[in-house]
Amino acid sequence: MILFGNGWWPVIPCIALALGASFLAYRRSAFRPPMPWRAVLPGLRFTSLLLCLVLLLQPLWRHTSRRESPPVLAILADESLSMAHYDSVLQSALRAVPSMEADVRTFGFSSATRPVNNMDSLHSTGARTDISQALTAVQKALGSEHLRAILLLSDGQYNTGRNPLYVAAEMPFPIHTAVIGDTLEQRDVKIQRIVTNELGYAGAEIPVEVSVMAQGYEGHQVAVSVALGGTVLSTVHATLPSDGIVLPVSMQYTPSSTGLHQLTASITRLEGEATHENNAATVTLNILDNRRRLLLAAGAPHPDLAAMRHMLHREEEHEVATFIQKDAQSFYEGGFPDSLENFDLIILAGFPGSGASPQVARRIASAGTRLLFVLTERTDLSVLREVFEEVLPVVPSGEQPLYAEASFELTPLGRQHAVLQNLAPLSTLQLPPLLFNASGWQISPDARVLAQANLGGVSVQGPLLIVRSRNGIRTGALLGSGTWRWNSLPEDLAESDSWWPVLFHNLIQWLLAPEDDRRVRVAPTQQVFAGGESIQFVGQVYNESLQGVDNATVALDIIAPDSARFPYTLNSLSNGRYAADLGTLPQGPYTYEARATQGNAGLGTDSGNFTVGTLALEYAETRANAPLMRQIAYRSGGQFLAQDDVNTLASVLRADSAFVPRTSAEVRERALWQWPLLLAVVLVLLTAEWVLRKRVGLA
Repeated sequence: MILFGNGWWPVIPCIALALGASFLAYRRSAFRPPMPWRAVLPGLRFTSLLLCLVLLLQPLWRHTSRRESPPVLAILADESLSMAHYDSVLQSALRAVPSMEADVRTFGFSSATRPVNNMDSLHSTGARTDISQALTAVQKALGSEHLRAILLLSDGQYNTGRNPLYVAAEMPFPIHTAVIGDTLEQRDVKIQRIVTNELGYAGAEIPVEVSVMAQGYEGHQVAVSVALGGTVLSTVHATLPSDGIVLPVSMQYTPSSTGLHQLTASITRLEGEATHENNAATVTLNILDNRRRLLLAAGAPHPDLAAMRHMLHREEEHEVATFIQKDAQSFYEGGFPDSLENFDLIILAGFPGSGASPQVARRIASAGTRLLFVLTERTDLSVLREVFEEVLPVVPSGEQPLYAEASFELTPLGRQHAVLQNLAPLSTLQLPPLLFNASGWQISPDARVLAQANLGGVSVQGPLLIVRSRNGIRTGALLGSGTWRWNSLPEDLAESDSWWPVLFHNLIQWLLAPEDDRRVRVAPTQQVFAGGESIQFVGQVYNESLQGVDNATVALDIIAPDSARFPYTLNSLSNGRYAADLGTLPQGPYTYEARATQGNAGLGTDSGNFTVGTLALEYAETRANAPLMRQIAYRSGGQFLAQDDVNTLASVLRADSAFVPRTSAEVRERALWQWPLLLAVVLVLLTAEWVLRKRVGLA
């Protein structure tokens, strides 16, 4: 169809004008060409003039094509392990889907969703079931097509992802559901869960609680065991309760070594159970070395030193080495350690003292170890400032001490800090004052003042308790002497007796706590994977400016329980992000080590652990969840079907007014005055007229 901006009427004057010009041009000619040129030449002139005039009107050529698309029906078939017993039922349900005027697409899903070409491609091997992910994945995959309905074939038992009811309520089309599997309770005994601490310490007792549930075995005797590897640690005999009642079984476990420990809880197999796959469950603990090596360096004997030693030795996990300065070159306990690398924390109790060796002080300052400085009257302020200015959060601004009694007053920041948590309010206590050096202190810009001095009821803004975290190394300073008196209070102030020990414990724990400032971070997507589940890793790599590095090589080594190593490489995504899918791994506890390099330069390392458990997750529930499937259909406006009624789906879809073909129109336009072919036609016509005029003898 050819269109003009003001309609067709301007074409009429164009025809008249072209016709008149052509007629007059040959009417007045003295030479009259013979036939048939007498008609051809005016015709060529008329056609070329008319095309030129019409193109000046800027005509448009428009073509409309219409296409009809059938409605799309997406079939979601559950491929998780819980469907393994119902493969034949699922296949029958798929064959019962009636043929109809629709585009039927089939997808299989478990923890992920994939398109399948035929029913034989379905395999019930998925370790998890994520119905919500399946629904959203199909909507995304077919979003540009005429998707009008989904048929969900599943037992309704999901164990990963969002509640599918929320996703169903947001769908713009109905979800028809067909429940596959037995909806009646089956006889079964299962371990519902095993609960213990994720972290533990060697030599410390760890509680383990196993929850058992049974159906149809009330009064039966069973043995519940917990084993490490192939060694049974504990066994408890119990009587199964009524159906649906949880039986808690409590045990204790004392690890003797560090590392990953995988505990397996199991229960007696009984005859007639629906499945034995859920008669065992595993959990992994990371057992740490509870010992912390502390070095206590004192400038001189002092009551505060004695009180701190007493508090440190009361905690079994602390291994304390004490060195009290005797003179410039020696200590009462013997020679100072040659190496400080094995110490987790160095506590400076008044050190460096009067006449202390600057060489020993410099060794401590350059050790790169976490430090806690506690001021006493014997501290040499000049050596402290000269040697420890870069490693402590605060140093004296003057060399001459000016001591005064000051009360301990928390700052607003201190009230929120972890060091001062779980402490009674100072307003309710009557703590003796401390000796505070009021001559002045220089605070590091990145330090945080948690407590300040209060002289005679006036806050002087002088720091008393300061902490700092820099480059992953934590340091602290207590600038008040006389804390020993906080441990020697009269009976009427006995409630304040625990205040200083708790504060000191919190301070030590905060200083020892690890800090995550890694430039390379690699971790599994979850800590515990079910057996048969794909192991996935993600990572991030940063440079010194904390900007993502895209072109790094991230090597990953997986260390199996038998110490075998499996190398992998993470793929670069963008913005310093990396990922890898390792596939499946056998059951057991694993550790991993990651290294990031760029060219020949190392960017950093990371390490950690994860666990591959048993296949019991999909067998935790043996009954199909018909109520959930019914609610999914109800909330989306779909129809709930029994597994034998799938063949009625055609009538359900025919009754749906939205399940009809979609007609789409495609309009194509071309501006004819910009079409080079028409310009070429005009030139050909004019050229032909000129050549013919010459041949017949016209000028």
